[in-house]
Amino acid sequence: MSTKLDLEKDLISDGLLRDDGLIVLASFKKNVIITLNMNGSGIDFIPLEFSPWDITATDNTAVAITLPEAKRIEIYEITSKSKKVRTINLLYCCFKITSTENKLIVACNEGILLIVDLIRDGSVTIETPVSADDSLSSSGDRIYHSNYNGNTLTCYHDDGIKLYSVDMGEKPQGMTFIFDSRLLVLMKDGKLRLVSSNGYRYTHLEYEAHKLKDPRIISYNHKLKKLFIANRHGFFNIYIKDTLQVPVNMTGRVKDVESLATNNTHVRKMFTEEEQHTDKTYSVEIEEEDEKKHIRKKLGVNKITKATINEQRQTKFNMTNEIRKQHNY
Repeated sequence: MSTKLDLEKDLISDGLLRDDGLIVLASFKKNVIITLNMNGSGIDFIPLEFSPWDITATDNTAVAITLPEAKRIEIYEITSKSKKVRTINLLYCCFKITSTENKLIVACNEGILLIVDLIRDGSVTIETPVSADDSLSSSGDRIYHSNYNGNTLTCYHDDGIKLYSVDMGEKPQGMTFIFDSRLLVLMKDGKLRLVSSNGYRYTHLEYEAHKLKDPRIISYNHKLKKLFIANRHGFFNIYIKDTLQVPVNMTGRVKDVESLATNNTHVRKMFTEEEQHTDKTYSVEIEEEDEKKHIRKKLGVNKITKATINEQRQTKFNMTNEIRKQHNY
């Protein structure tokens, strides 16, 4: 489904799709939050004192927005009688934002990510390059930060410990988690990358051909099983789960991968310099060799048989199916 709002160019800075089917957009030029239904009807506006840059859901009806000029975050309850319920003042100009359980994670212009505890009123600071065009996403106790200028994707634990960082080779525009709990990254050219849990493998997710020009915003709603993609010019598409073709295997690798142990004391390069400068599409033989190494390490043995490989594949397949049954995928 495609929809166009009658809005000026570069008006929309971010947006999301809620469980009730309401689309919530941050309008940077108009200093408002825009709400509307998926078919484009029922447009409403919530006026703001300052221009909003990013938006994230904090529960079923509330959203948090960043106001860079004011150096603060505001939380709004969006219902039939929308109202501001909380203000969080910051020391820094703030841009991108995401939320996890009782926490907000915000990217600030002083080269930091702030993890703000909404219950204890404390915060954790992560020093890292930040730009206004970066993206943030979270799932469980993991925080994901894509740096637009550096083409990097970095994963943190929600206590601030860095888990890994990868060079994506291209500019990432937005991120969301889809129905199989994998990270989906919207690239500048409109491609959708499904990223593996450890960050160093990806594949492209196929979707309908009428891609938007300059897509910047992406949001997947797990209850509705719908994917929302928009640009800053007022155009957006909504895709249902069945129109998204999700490949089973990861088919590419990113470059310059670093994997950090959770105790933050051990760092190892995943690939040699020669591998880092080769094409991202690797052969099936190399993928199978990686699989063998993983199984040997998992079982703590030096040699494995073909029967063992098949047994491990079947176990993984059964576990994946069980998870999908539990979550009704």
